[in-house]
Amino acid sequence: MERKKILLVSNMYPSKTKPYAGVFVKNQYEYFTENYMEEYSLDIFYMKRTFNSILGSVLKYFKASLSFFRQHFFKTYDIIHLHFFFPLIVVVYTYMIFHPKTKLVVTFHGSDVTKSGRTKLLRVMFRFFARKIDYYISVGKELSEKIEENLKIKEGKVICAGVDQRVFFPISNEPTKKYDYIFVGSFFYGKGIDMIIEAIKIIGDKEIKFCFVGSGPFYVDLLKLKEEEYDISIFENKTQMELRQLYNEAKFLLLPSRWEAFGLVATEAVFCGTPIIVSTNGGLKDQLIKNKTGFFASTTDQIVDAISQTLKLNKEQYQELVKNCLSSNQEYSLLSVCNEIENVYKDLLSSRVEKSS
Repeated sequence: MERKKILLVSNMYPSKTKPYAGVFVKNQYEYFTENYMEEYSLDIFYMKRTFNSILGSVLKYFKASLSFFRQHFFKTYDIIHLHFFFPLIVVVYTYMIFHPKTKLVVTFHGSDVTKSGRTKLLRVMFRFFARKIDYYISVGKELSEKIEENLKIKEGKVICAGVDQRVFFPISNEPTKKYDYIFVGSFFYGKGIDMIIEAIKIIGDKEIKFCFVGSGPFYVDLLKLKEEEYDISIFENKTQMELRQLYNEAKFLLLPSRWEAFGLVATEAVFCGTPIIVSTNGGLKDQLIKNKTGFFASTTDQIVDAISQTLKLNKEQYQELVKNCLSSNQEYSLLSVCNEIENVYKDLLSSRVEKSS
């Protein structure tokens, strides 16, 4: 049987400076090449995440476009799977004009569709390119609603990006807990880190150990807390294995995001047996079983209450949370996600055969 040809395209991929950026795309690519070699032949095209000026970004995408056409224009693919809709949809759209039988799957991750509703011009432009989509994947339920509202497309499914269960797991039965709470994500307002900082000040307990992993504008505020002798550790650009270690060393993950399409770090922590304290926003609420694998906290006051509550848990109560975590969220594993994506591929390929026969 001839293998079907698939091209994965992404404008985000791990690099030395940003080892976590788009790692789920890398994971999916490697999983498919390792486990579906007989059915599919996969190529990948990606852009590594870098921070540029506006002119620098334009030049970066222009260079990437030339590279894409040089590498892939004269190849024929059965499916192109695009991660992050804009701006690489422009390149993919151009390719498909000359390869009309190629099916297009787009996985939306959040800002690549939410920005489409900001102005009338953006809505018109995004909807124009969206006409080429044969099937969309949304990483979260609320994001799926925005996709259908903003882009006026219906044929889709909610499938998260997937957590690699071969990477995230408990490293021992009784791991040493160096931190009471860990935050993993960008130090931006949208992640709710300002509320954590305010909660730390309100509680005023300098014996509580906090760990922050990421970077962003609130880094300065975290440094001020350290200067005030709060017990805070700050790390940047950790690899997946290093994150696993940190999750295992923390009692709870704390992530009160104001908006989160899905928020993979929550299930990464759960797979390590680390209970979670997350907001009820976006995809985070789907990853938590209230009072079983953690607790909800969406405001500063709720964060204060959650910290106060979890500090009072005895060993047996905490171990029950850990036990619940280790039996939860398997539907968000890389294995489960890739199986679902493969079903999408199968459906599209069968419809292609029917149309061409």
